[in-house]
Amino acid sequence: MKFRISPYFAALSAVVLVLSGIWLLDRSEQDRFQQKTRAEALNKLSTVQAKLEGGLNSQLFLARGLIAQISVNPNITNAEFDSQVRVMFAQQNGIRNITVTKGTVIIYSYPPIVGNKSTIGIDLWQNPQQRQSIEQVINTRKSVVLGPINLIQGGVGFVNRSPIFITPENEAPESGDFWGLINFVIEQEILFKKAGLYNSSEQMQYAVRGKNGSGASGEIFFGDESIFQKNPVIMKVEFPNGYWQLAGIPRGGWPSSLPVTIWLRIGGGLLALLTGILVFKWTDEPVKLREIVQYTIEKLRENEVEYRELVENANSIIMKVDTLGNITFFNNFAQKFFGYSEEEIIGKNAIGTIIPQKDTSGNDLELMARDMLQNPEIYIGNEYENSCHNGELIWVSWRNKALVDDRGKFTGLLCIGNDISDRKRAEIALQRANEELEIRVEERTADLRQALEQLQTEIVERQEAEEELRESEAREREKSQQLEKTLVQLRSTQTQLIQTEKMSSLGQLVAGIAHEINNPVNFIHGNIKYVDDYVQNLLGLVELYQQEYPQPSGEISNRIEEIELDFLIEDLAKILSSMKVGTERIRSIVLSLRNFSRLDESDMKPVDIHEGIESTLLILQNRFKGKNNYPDIQLVKEFGNLPLVECYACQLNQVFMNVITNAIDAIEQKFQNLSVEEIKVNPGRIIISTKVSDRDTAIIKITDNGPGMPEAVKNQIFNPFFTTKEVGKGTGLGMSISYQIVVEQHKGQINCISEIGQGTTFIIEIPIKN
Repeated sequence: MKFRISPYFAALSAVVLVLSGIWLLDRSEQDRFQQKTRAEALNKLSTVQAKLEGGLNSQLFLARGLIAQISVNPNITNAEFDSQVRVMFAQQNGIRNITVTKGTVIIYSYPPIVGNKSTIGIDLWQNPQQRQSIEQVINTRKSVVLGPINLIQGGVGFVNRSPIFITPENEAPESGDFWGLINFVIEQEILFKKAGLYNSSEQMQYAVRGKNGSGASGEIFFGDESIFQKNPVIMKVEFPNGYWQLAGIPRGGWPSSLPVTIWLRIGGGLLALLTGILVFKWTDEPVKLREIVQYTIEKLRENEVEYRELVENANSIIMKVDTLGNITFFNNFAQKFFGYSEEEIIGKNAIGTIIPQKDTSGNDLELMARDMLQNPEIYIGNEYENSCHNGELIWVSWRNKALVDDRGKFTGLLCIGNDISDRKRAEIALQRANEELEIRVEERTADLRQALEQLQTEIVERQEAEEELRESEAREREKSQQLEKTLVQLRSTQTQLIQTEKMSSLGQLVAGIAHEINNPVNFIHGNIKYVDDYVQNLLGLVELYQQEYPQPSGEISNRIEEIELDFLIEDLAKILSSMKVGTERIRSIVLSLRNFSRLDESDMKPVDIHEGIESTLLILQNRFKGKNNYPDIQLVKEFGNLPLVECYACQLNQVFMNVITNAIDAIEQKFQNLSVEEIKVNPGRIIISTKVSDRDTAIIKITDNGPGMPEAVKNQIFNPFFTTKEVGKGTGLGMSISYQIVVEQHKGQINCISEIGQGTTFIIEIPIKN
């Protein structure tokens, strides 16, 4: 029998050809999948990096504001220091404590608890570990971020240490001698939690290194150190005099292959086997052989078309350039994104089309692009401003891969990009906000300096007047009293201006937060109904399946038992109902915040007084809750039928806030002298009533059952700077400002009725029409 080798050779060649095509397709898909996975990880990492830098920089700007105050007022008292930082603690969550040193000796510490008070008088220079950072901030005149360190009060935190230099008269700010240091202790857990590093639902693992701002050479202080050894995506978290390195990988590590790879390989193997059999069978028949070859080619073409569709329909920019920078491939998404057609861009150089000569920061992008082509391994990932066909500049995050031929020679770059314009705009907006904050701090410092100079001038004038009038003792006493009254009024006016500025800033902050919360909450609330409808439809479909197929297979029965289908159906409706109640609650809180701030109602106009009271109560609702096993403070509302009242809504809300807060403070003061059982018998109670008087005025009464006030205290309650609270807990301005708002701005009356042991009542009466 004569042996014929040609059919075997033809079949083997066909199998090798098909397997080669499948291998090339699989390799290309794997590369694209890996690049897409790293691009997604980079986007998530950049969000965390922006939040970390934003959290640190917000603390740095608070420190800058306090430094500016001390530089022009180096004789700041402990009470003035406490009043300044108390606002910072209220505005920023995550600050453990703030200390001020004169030279290197701690003189002030806030909050004034036992652990902090014990540090006053300590000389930081005597500690060798502190000395290096102190020399660094003095020599560079910049802040440093130290840590993480174990805090004395427990937990782990960072220390933001900044120098304070005196501002000489009529010279540049902080251009004088070294005065001291300010230290902010920031809690690591709160800072990292805000940035999302503790988010268990995030499909990423993070690690941070660079203790004391030492960057890549520093030790790892957060996350698993093995993350830095698993080819992570890495970004810098920068701050003055140092930076951290933030690394991230997908939870569970980088995926080794596409989920469909095994099926692609199995299908390719079967296709190769089928092709080999057909070629072997029909080798002697040329017509059928051509049909088989044509069939195989069509299958390969279909695979190529499918691969091209995957590339063309990808929601990422995919581009290939040769060694000269000429574009050789530009997918559909890239064409739509940049506004170029395939005929307009293919063969054109990337520089001058999508890469401008220079970006907005002045970097020479042409030089960087040419360096990238010569050293592709350096530019694995980068972010640039690219140019569209219409001239618009758009930020793109690029992931680059060097392409080599079979001999290892560099042939070009494969570039995959994603639009990061929104993130960049957010970063730019944050930077502008920080710059505006610095400008406001400088302006406020200048105003305070001018007020201080004016006060010093008036003191000199007073001394000259006393010198001239020393001949007449009576006239001297009268003039001295008049000057003292003027000085008190000046202090009162200055402090009230500061308080007004704070309330304005608080109103803007409250309105901004309410606006930002309102949009996502409305989105969630509006979609809950559709989710409920969809769930009911799916549950109805499941019930129909149970009716039509009452005897399911064993696997389905096991699955039903495993997921507890009956309990799931019952509990799902409850969960959706709870979500709806929760979103409605958030919407009501947001509405109350917006009503309380009323930034759009700065003019006098008709207002619903009850709505302002309700908004104030909602903001203070946490103060009504019982603490230390004490029962809740009871709230009784006896609202009458009030018409709309012409008033300044925001200022009147401030009056309600001051009076109700004082009532709560009085009740809590009373609780301190009583046991829990005595309080339960006679719990705290605040009664708010409204009505219309015969004089066409609106009367608001706020009554508490606190300890009451003696006559001497009651007579001074509306005087500026008078307070019955401990040092650091009250400014003595709340009731004084309330008196001016009601009497001077609304032409109304505010009176206090109080009796020891019986409580206190404030009666506010304002005209309905002004």
